[in-house]
Amino acid sequence: MKLEKILSRFEPVAPTLLALSFVCAFYIRFQNQTSISNLIIPSAIAIFSIILIEFIISFFLKGKEKRVIFMCSIVLVFFSFSEIFRNKLYCAIMLLVMPILLFYSILKTNQNLRAVSKYFVLFSLFMFFSSSLFIIGYKIQEGLMCLQVNSPLILNTENKKENLPDIYYIVPDSYTSSKVLKQYFNYDNSEFINFLNKKGFYTTTDSKSNYPKTYLSIASTLNMEYLDYLSACKNSDNQNIASPLINNNNVKKFLNKLGYKYYQMGSWWETTGNNPYADKNYNQSVNFFHYLLLQSTAINVFMENVSEGVFKEKQNSPLYQFEKMPEIIKEEGPKFVFVHIVAPHTPYMFGKNCELLGYKDYLNHSEEENYANQINCVNSKLETAIDQIITYSKTPPVILIQSDEGVPFLREELPQQDSWKDANEDLLKEKFPIFSAYYMPNVSTSNLYPSISNVNAFRIIFNSYFSTNLPLLEDKNYIIPDLRHLYDFIDVTDRVK
Repeated sequence: MKLEKILSRFEPVAPTLLALSFVCAFYIRFQNQTSISNLIIPSAIAIFSIILIEFIISFFLKGKEKRVIFMCSIVLVFFSFSEIFRNKLYCAIMLLVMPILLFYSILKTNQNLRAVSKYFVLFSLFMFFSSSLFIIGYKIQEGLMCLQVNSPLILNTENKKENLPDIYYIVPDSYTSSKVLKQYFNYDNSEFINFLNKKGFYTTTDSKSNYPKTYLSIASTLNMEYLDYLSACKNSDNQNIASPLINNNNVKKFLNKLGYKYYQMGSWWETTGNNPYADKNYNQSVNFFHYLLLQSTAINVFMENVSEGVFKEKQNSPLYQFEKMPEIIKEEGPKFVFVHIVAPHTPYMFGKNCELLGYKDYLNHSEEENYANQINCVNSKLETAIDQIITYSKTPPVILIQSDEGVPFLREELPQQDSWKDANEDLLKEKFPIFSAYYMPNVSTSNLYPSISNVNAFRIIFNSYFSTNLPLLEDKNYIIPDLRHLYDFIDVTDRVK
């Protein structure tokens, strides 16, 4: 009897709880890669939609049991239809016919549906609380495991100067060194290097990334330190732990105190997509969690193929970034601009001369050819952007073009993706070299050296322009054992050398 009363109280919200449980269940699949804040919009839409539909059908279906059965059935169909029916035409027909038949059957029945309604309520409660508790448990575990996620580095800003230069930090993702391009890809990068040298850049010849993963490398670079203090999280698979270090980083904090504004030109990758700490975000990309969630529902019937749709969105992102470069240059300074371009990283979206590739066009070429072609396209786009930045900046700007990691697809040569503990010396020596170039006008570049790594980049820039006297750190290289231990750092400096 007690259970009957409890179920009766939850009856009005059962369809809503069931819908939220599907949203939470989908989030669980990606919770180590996406922010929990992504639940807000789909949850709000689900709640509003169900309230609206329930209000409409209340004029026709008298009796709460009938409404509960119909609404829960619609929710089940909506969130599982695309998985059950793969043929889109058949799916579209069924999507129109099934709700009508269901509605008519429930409307016309004279049977007591109390027992059926009760089981729907019970199922909704179980689904909602089990998915919610799973998320809460995951968050509590991460919280207990990772007590220190703030950078320990403290910088003073006593040495303020006039005519502060705009600073551009441009990350062409997974752009390897010229040596690796020549040796493994038969690609001569000298034309681009010569262009940079003529412009006054210092291009390194032996730089290596400190980490083999983007979120670790960028977090380390923007905080000017190694991430040893995250080793408390060594058994975690959640890359979002490093996200606060990227969003509210030491470089930004220091420059903000000097009067700099922070502009982020994010990528389709969520971690650098939109930064709540930025003064302004330049980002055209869709939220891929929301996009994929829609694709998992019955709405998939009216959307294009998920893989092709994602590919086009990723293709648009770097094009938008380069198109918006003149606009961001005109923003009032002093400003710090962080640009993360997910190229030449996969997917291979551009040909040698920046012609747009179709979703499967890259299959006509080898991995090495596609990568080299995308390098060539990125080079031409960067040349244009560099000319624009130098030409239109009121004060000579500082430009750091530095990759976060080396060749992207080498992780697939491991027994399991990113199981770097299994990598041999040859693979490590191909993975860690990166492209790195510094444009530092009006100061001495004598502190720059051929093997400077990411962790020291802003230490040298700040010492040169703001007299910070930051000591340079030893250039080290770390791997992670696998994707289940994202912060278990293993020093492989000697092996890479």
